[in-house]
Amino acid sequence: MEFDVDAALLGLATGLITALLARGIIPAFMAYRDRRREIRTFQTYLLVQATDSLSHFGREFGTQSAAAHDLPEGSRDTDWFRYLHDNDLGLPEFFIGVAESLVKTRQNIRYTPGLAYVTSSDTVLEPDSTLWKLSDDDTRAASKYFTTEKHLQQGVDDLYVEWFFALSVSEEFADRDRWCRAVEDWLHDLAEHYRAAKVLQQQMIRAN
Repeated sequence: MEFDVDAALLGLATGLITALLARGIIPAFMAYRDRRREIRTFQTYLLVQATDSLSHFGREFGTQSAAAHDLPEGSRDTDWFRYLHDNDLGLPEFFIGVAESLVKTRQNIRYTPGLAYVTSSDTVLEPDSTLWKLSDDDTRAASKYFTTEKHLQQGVDDLYVEWFFALSVSEEFADRDRWCRAVEDWLHDLAEHYRAAKVLQQQMIRAN
C-alpha cells in the first residue's frame, strides 16, 4: 500500500495548528472576551453610581435663574456658586436648601443642617480594581468621581466632630459663622463632585 506523503503532512500540519489554537489563540481569545465582559460590567456599575449620585441633588436651575437670584444674600459670591456658574453646571436644589439653612444657623435659630454623604466601596480605587483596566479617559473620569466622593465624606466627618459641631449652636456669632463657612467650603467640594458625576455619567453613556 502506497504511503501518501501529502496526506500525512496535511494531517501533521492540521494537528499542529489545532494544538497551537488550543494552547495559545483560543485561551487568549477567551481571556480577551472575559476582560471585555468585566470592563462592560464595571462600566455599567459606574453609570449606575453616577446616575444615582446625581439623583440626590434634586432639580437643577440655571445660575442666572430666578431661583439663583433668590438665594440668601452673599451666596452668589461664594466659591461654590462661582464654581457651578463658571463650569455651566446649573444650580442643584440641594445647594439652595443648604444655603437657606445656613442663614438660620447664622441667625442663631438653633437650626443646623444635617449633611451626609455615603461613599462607595474603597476597593474601587485599589491597585487590582477593574478601574485601571479602562481607557485613559474612562479611568480619569471614574477616579476623579471616587476621589471627590472620598473627600466629601471626610468633609462631613470633620464638620460633625463634637467640638467643631458645637460651634453651630454657640451664642457667639463668630463661632456660628466659622462653622457655616466650613459648610460653604464643603459645598465647593460638593460642586466639584457634582461636576465629576456629570462627566462620569456622560462618559459611561458613550461607553455603553
